[in-house]
Amino acid sequence: MASLEVMICTYGAAGICRVAEHSHPHVEGVRYLVGWQMPQGEEAPEVPPELMRDDFTIYRHESAGLSKNRNYILSRASAPILLFSDDDVDYTADGLKGVIDAFDSHPDCDLLTFRYDTDVPWKKYLAEERSIWSGIRRYYPICIEIAFRREAVQERIALDERFGVKAPVPAGEEDVFIEDCRRAGLRGRFVPLTICRHAGSSTFEREDGLERHIPVKAAVNARIFTYTWPLRMLLHSFRDARSRRTLRFMPRYVKLWLDGVKKFRRL
Repeated sequence: MASLEVMICTYGAAGICRVAEHSHPHVEGVRYLVGWQMPQGEEAPEVPPELMRDDFTIYRHESAGLSKNRNYILSRASAPILLFSDDDVDYTADGLKGVIDAFDSHPDCDLLTFRYDTDVPWKKYLAEERSIWSGIRRYYPICIEIAFRREAVQERIALDERFGVKAPVPAGEEDVFIEDCRRAGLRGRFVPLTICRHAGSSTFEREDGLERHIPVKAAVNARIFTYTWPLRMLLHSFRDARSRRTLRFMPRYVKLWLDGVKKFRRL
């Protein structure tokens, strides 16, 4: 039985080919589970020969939405340690063994977050290990950095399917998931270990622009901070104005934020 299952999510014919193009080394105790979403009515191509391996299991289903795909594959996982992944991530044997070793070294932890390598760095990491519930400012773990014990999450915590790629709110699912884990009482730590490589920035980061980012931030805050999001809206708008050295954009910022909250509430 595997000690670690890497849960890879992909979409469409191009997606399954993308999985095959990236590095997934044979590692004792590691299996790869692929959640392969296909649009309804679209014929699925043959599975690439690179993925026809004993350590790969591919689950094809007709649906859309990254969080829905993650929930689908999470429900089928069976290893004691699970790691979220995407179709454009490269792994090394040392990185995957490092995930297993980290859980062995932290028997009291349910969830661990790690680092990933990229040629377009957009976030700063702490140099030292610490609890992820300790209010680390500007620390935003993304899904490919998140691993957890299956028994702590499966059938207890699901990703909110209103958030994520091809969902009404096209990002923010990691923030919501991490907060749901905290509220469920999971014990979590950040471990300064690089476990994989992702070339380029994330899909959402590539689609830049405040017109897109602020409503998403607003929806995430409305989901997590039910009563205090108005105060957070004002704080965020003030910080943005200060960084721009002008107050002129504050009304626009607030309007975009309120639009995001209204959209979330309609969901």
